[in-house]
Amino acid sequence: MLSCKKVWDLQVKMKNNLKLRVQKIAVCGVSNRALHLFVGPISRRRSSAVQIAALLDPDPIRFDVCKRRFPLLSAVPGYLNTHFQAMLDEVQPDALYVSGIDNTHVDYILAGLQAGLDVVVEKPMVTTWGDCQRVLEAERKSSGRVYVAFNFRYAPLHIAIKKLLAQGRIGRVVQVNMEYYLDPFHGASYFKRWHRRRASSGGLAVHKACHHFDLVAWWLDQAPLQVSAFGGLDYYGPHSVHRPEGVGAGLHCSECPSRSSCSYDLFLHRHLKHEAEHNRNSGVRDGREYTSYRPDACIFDPEIDVEDSYVASVRFEAGAMLSYSLNFSAPFEGYRLSISGTHGRMETQVYLHPKRLEVPAPTRQLLQVYDLFGGLEQIEIPLKTGGHLGGDSGLLNDLIGMYRHSSQPTMLASAREGALSVAVGDAINRSIKEQCIVTIPRLPRRTHHSLFSLYHAPTRHYPPAKWPSPDTARFHP
Repeated sequence: MLSCKKVWDLQVKMKNNLKLRVQKIAVCGVSNRALHLFVGPISRRRSSAVQIAALLDPDPIRFDVCKRRFPLLSAVPGYLNTHFQAMLDEVQPDALYVSGIDNTHVDYILAGLQAGLDVVVEKPMVTTWGDCQRVLEAERKSSGRVYVAFNFRYAPLHIAIKKLLAQGRIGRVVQVNMEYYLDPFHGASYFKRWHRRRASSGGLAVHKACHHFDLVAWWLDQAPLQVSAFGGLDYYGPHSVHRPEGVGAGLHCSECPSRSSCSYDLFLHRHLKHEAEHNRNSGVRDGREYTSYRPDACIFDPEIDVEDSYVASVRFEAGAMLSYSLNFSAPFEGYRLSISGTHGRMETQVYLHPKRLEVPAPTRQLLQVYDLFGGLEQIEIPLKTGGHLGGDSGLLNDLIGMYRHSSQPTMLASAREGALSVAVGDAINRSIKEQCIVTIPRLPRRTHHSLFSLYHAPTRHYPPAKWPSPDTARFHP
């Protein structure tokens, strides 16, 4: 009878033999995010491990935009989303890369799993807890696996924090505080596009904040258990104090008669160079090259039904607590983070998009680690170029490496981890609506769904905090 180790070694050898050929990837949702983070880099690298084999989207104009921008893909076939099965039959892809509008993710994932394919999906994995359950059940029955592309994990700063916590540098984590800010340039963009409709994005506590909830859960290696939250719509929407006179429903920025009195548009024009670069890279101007889609809708439109500011408290399974806030209209972009443990504390301040700062930007990224009873270590983290603090390139390297060498450790999130990040955002939505504390159902750990954990058990162990069993008591107004 073979030992577990021999069985594992045999499985690795079999996978490596299978992975010797180029893996064909079908891109489901030819979004700007897909072009920027996946399609473009893959086509430029001409990787021997993966290739773009098909494009699938409801809008055929996106195929033309993609091929005009990346001529190497001119021969890649394009399919409407209604022709998914034809794409499978004709292209026979090995995996799907999903990056369409958030509420379309679930259908692509379920179809891919039913066909036995691996699915790499951009965040959020899906938009509701109910869809999370559907994906987890489908994955359980499939030979395919779901991986969620959380590029924030790959930033050098975030990997350094993961290592220090795994080594027990500040003991057992008791409390995490994260304040995340988006400036008017970036924050307003979510209210110009489909993200502003809860039915499309799940709300910004799901679409945007799932990044941050995954990061904290990954650092802690703990699942979230309970959530309470508040939220508001204060900067955008029809009741904003910044709304110019005469602005009504259905307007677009490029045609708005009140544009010269809009504070957000004036801020945008102070940084127009960055907007122009973005539009050149995406191959569109005000979205007019796309069918029925324009990313310049009025940010004061009454159709907006998502919040622009949140505060939330999250309790994790081993007792750690997260205090979290998110603001979509702050004077600068970045976040403040502190993590307190039984033996110390670490702190850092991150500035994103420093070119848009109207004050001198820091030239160094420092992580400060305090010992509980005295002593300070200041760790300088290399400033890496590229999106998401340098995480975009790390994610792509990990994805290619996974297909080139199946035994290589990966930091790609599993379907379970993707589901837990959505669960927190979904619980925030429910807590705001119902004014209650929301308990997240426990999900069993299925380690085989994720190839490896990059950093294993800490060198020092601390007992978990003792907590009463979760209760779902409501807040009283």
